[in-house]
Amino acid sequence: MYDMKGNGMGRFKLTRNDRRFTAGIMAVMLLFAVLFSVFFLSAEVGHECNHNDCPICACMEQCSNTIHSISDSFVTVSAAIIPIIYFISFAKNDVFNIKAETLVSQKVRLDN
Repeated sequence: MYDMKGNGMGRFKLTRNDRRFTAGIMAVMLLFAVLFSVFFLSAEVGHECNHNDCPICACMEQCSNTIHSISDSFVTVSAAIIPIIYFISFAKNDVFNIKAETLVSQKVRLDN
């Protein structure tokens, strides 16, 4: 859907399902990149190398760098996200556990 506000420029606005679908596609692509890198490394680990500008060694180095960069970014994101989730869960519990004071909760006897 297009959002035509302001200067008349069309801006593409994703719905919740579109964002989920896009995130799923990106996750599958990331998984494919990691699996391809691992399988390529395991298949070419015993190749005959001439040690001078070997294209297989260059591909193996690139696959290794891909795996390391993904694992490093996962650790970094986890280290950044976990404290935020921890804080939000405590803040959510404090905000939503506020109970209204009523006469019944204060055990006030309501006689005439």
